[in-house]
Amino acid sequence: MMDVRKVADKYGIMLVLDASLIGENAYLVKMRRKNGKKIRWIIKMITSLADLVYFLRASCLHHGRRHLHQPESPVPENGSPDSSSEGF
Repeated sequence: MMDVRKVADKYGIMLVLDASLIGENAYLVKMRRKNGKKIRWIIKMITSLADLVYFLRASCLHHGRRHLHQPESPVPENGSPDSSSEGF
């Protein structure tokens, strides 16, 4: 990730991180490196390298592939936001 950050900086590219599975990835880093770093520290390090960090809702994940939820109508006929949007 640090090498990716260097390339992004070199070319002025914004680095965006999908952190949906960051806990699992941090655990794998911890197990593979065996350097005694805590998962919390690993997550802070990974996220600090990104310009933007976002999380997809679990319902958007399907068989390891990410799908953006595209509702048929973003605003119901009554004009109020859909309650299933969770405030977003």
